[in-house]
Amino acid sequence: MARQRTATATTERDESTGDGGSAATSETSGRTERPGAARARNPLLLAALVLALCAVGAAGWGSWQRYQAANDDSASFAQARDDALAAGEQAVQNMNTLDHKTLEQGLDSWEQSTTGDLHRQLVDGRDAFARQITEAKTVSTAKVLSGAVTELDERAGRAGVMVALRVTVTAPEGEPAVKESRLIGSLTRTSEGWKLSALGQAPVGATVRLTPAPHPPHPARPGEDPPHVDDPPPRQPPPPGHDAPAPGGGRDGAGRRADRRPGRRDRHRPCTARGREHRRRARNGSRPRLGGLSRDSDAAGTGASDGPGDDTATDAPRTRTSRPSRLRVTLPAVLCALTVLLGAFAVWAFTSADRLRDEPARQNSALTDIGRTSEVKGRISEAVGAVFSYDYASPERADRAARTYLTGRAVRQHKDMLADVREQAPRQKLVLTTTVTESGVEFLDGDRARLLVFADQSNTRTGKDEETTYAAAMFAVDAVHRGDTWLIA
Repeated sequence: MARQRTATATTERDESTGDGGSAATSETSGRTERPGAARARNPLLLAALVLALCAVGAAGWGSWQRYQAANDDSASFAQARDDALAAGEQAVQNMNTLDHKTLEQGLDSWEQSTTGDLHRQLVDGRDAFARQITEAKTVSTAKVLSGAVTELDERAGRAGVMVALRVTVTAPEGEPAVKESRLIGSLTRTSEGWKLSALGQAPVGATVRLTPAPHPPHPARPGEDPPHVDDPPPRQPPPPGHDAPAPGGGRDGAGRRADRRPGRRDRHRPCTARGREHRRRARNGSRPRLGGLSRDSDAAGTGASDGPGDDTATDAPRTRTSRPSRLRVTLPAVLCALTVLLGAFAVWAFTSADRLRDEPARQNSALTDIGRTSEVKGRISEAVGAVFSYDYASPERADRAARTYLTGRAVRQHKDMLADVREQAPRQKLVLTTTVTESGVEFLDGDRARLLVFADQSNTRTGKDEETTYAAAMFAVDAVHRGDTWLIA
């Protein structure tokens, strides 16, 4: 009997030890596998993080585009050019418009449009102008045909303009007289805006000197730090009733685990039928549910407890898993909201940048692109002088110039304009020479440009009675870039 009791006790101790080892192993393996399993079960967090990073990149790039569009120095230069041209055209029109019925208002408009020496001349000669207009009882009206800025110094506040003007003078008797004028003006920027400081007819043989515009600085692209994902929250301290892990690898001095829940071994020591039943269920894989409810219907129904250690054992998993579960739901939601906000900001930034770049002043690169402006001016000035010159002795030269410099509808327009010259030249032995005196780029956008050209033309008849006449001419020229050159279109 003594041997039998000893064997039975040994068997129970072995079973108890084995059960404890299995429980510890199960607990350890569960702790080890939980992070990997959580990651595998939460692809939403990874997707939300990727979308948030993409939104951050899009928002950063959109901000940079918006900054470049809003702080482009060439844009401010282009706006100053357009402001100077508008003010110059209006001032030139005011200076050529005067009605004897509203004389004082007209003279006031002259003075308000000018500054400097020109303004002083108008003020000093106001009475003389008033007497002349009152006696003549004329009405002069002007219409701007075309205009261009020939030079612009934004820092110094100076600009040059050329304006083609049609002036109609109506006298009390007779038909209205219409004439076209070529005017060259100088503008000065004042506190009230751009005003005329000089104005006169385009002189013969004048040339235009362009003042290079300052090149816009290109700020270095600011770097952007990628967003940081918050570290997981620190592990909660064990609930009351649990022992803190002992130093030295989590085992006490006797080599046993120090974080073992109290009462666990005591629960398995009694060699009772109920204890053996619990060990059998543990070996068969039965596990308590979240909150400590057993899968057995009897344990769930009766709510029986094996001891004080059971409440502590069931509360521990709830404490460890509740906060990670909330984070697995809350963090993706926060990232999704951040993605939506950043995406909306990126859309606004790109749209705003495109709207700024599409402004008419920015699309016109006349004078802002000094190299291309000089190129088209030089080429078209040469073309106008060649195609509008004709020598009766060598008409093939005019034909060759037309093939070289003209394209599109300009070919037909040129033929119609020189039809009379071609017909009369052999009989009158006519030589037509065109010399460009002023030119300005009114509009330049990529491969298309529009220019205003002032030229002097001389007609020489080389017969017995040689005679030369001079005339002023002005051309509004549309140009297109083909290949490596500019052509009149």
